[in-house]
Amino acid sequence: MMGYRRFAPKLYYQLSLDRLVPQNHLLRRIAQVIDFSFVYRLARPYYSHTGQPSVDPVVLFKTLLIGYLYGITSERRLMEEIQVNLAYRWFLGYDLDEAIPDHSVLSKARVRFGMEVFEAFFNRTVDLCQQAGLVRGEAAFLDSTLIQANAALASLEPSIGPRPPMSPKRYVKQLFEENPVEDQEPSSAASASAPTEEPARSEERPPAAAKRPALNRRARSRTDPEASVIHHPTFGLHLAYKAHMAVDDHPARVITAAVVTPGATADEYLLEELLWHHRQRVGRLPRHVVADRRYGTLHHYRYLAELGIQAAIAHRAGKKRNAGGMWNI
Repeated sequence: MMGYRRFAPKLYYQLSLDRLVPQNHLLRRIAQVIDFSFVYRLARPYYSHTGQPSVDPVVLFKTLLIGYLYGITSERRLMEEIQVNLAYRWFLGYDLDEAIPDHSVLSKARVRFGMEVFEAFFNRTVDLCQQAGLVRGEAAFLDSTLIQANAALASLEPSIGPRPPMSPKRYVKQLFEENPVEDQEPSSAASASAPTEEPARSEERPPAAAKRPALNRRARSRTDPEASVIHHPTFGLHLAYKAHMAVDDHPARVITAAVVTPGATADEYLLEELLWHHRQRVGRLPRHVVADRRYGTLHHYRYLAELGIQAAIAHRAGKKRNAGGMWNI
């Protein structure tokens, strides 16, 4: 006999939200091993001692963590998913009959806290991984991934004035590298006798403007000016960011450093910054650095050698390489 299921809503229910979340659920496992009370110390300077109580800052950070873990970038959609997902509600501490905060709370919190607080939140998670023995620190794997921006190509508008070819920080750094301070000024006679050579421009570190598509020099997004236009074989032409990451060699694969740039930023410009952040978090430099050929510049080989780091980086095409196609320094 074939059965038929007819749904008849009840007026009252006797159930427990805790019992509805599986014991092996990812969020339950995270809640068992991480104490999020450190968030209060990070957020306290940004709240007044008077007025109405705000949404718990731990809830805000847990909400964004859910969005990261499950790839939900829209804050509006994130809150809609939390509204109907029992595990999400349980993780945030909201029972079935409690109202979920509005999505605008997340936007206001991001503006209030700024990048510094969220970076501190990330750094704390790496520290917890170290304490749990999940960071080895022997080798760092460097790579990047494109992130589609929440903006359409229709939002592009002409840029106001020319955009500098590089950031002030990068310009000052390159200025000091290419113009070393001499201990003693050469005499005029020596200058006259010496052959005049044009300073050689480093072929492996071209200016950022040479790498940037012409469209990004002429226009920028009205709604997301920090994003840049890139072309991807899968997504085609779109606005994007690029997340540059350093990953530890422990099987847990903990991300020890992360830097977000416009999508058109070349990977090779971030190697030194990633290693700096890695050392800040782990407490020491790695003994090995592994990366693809986009990082394979002469500057990087010399830089890593000076630090005593062994590089396993494929050399760029057109350059001399060893039999294995790798430079081992």
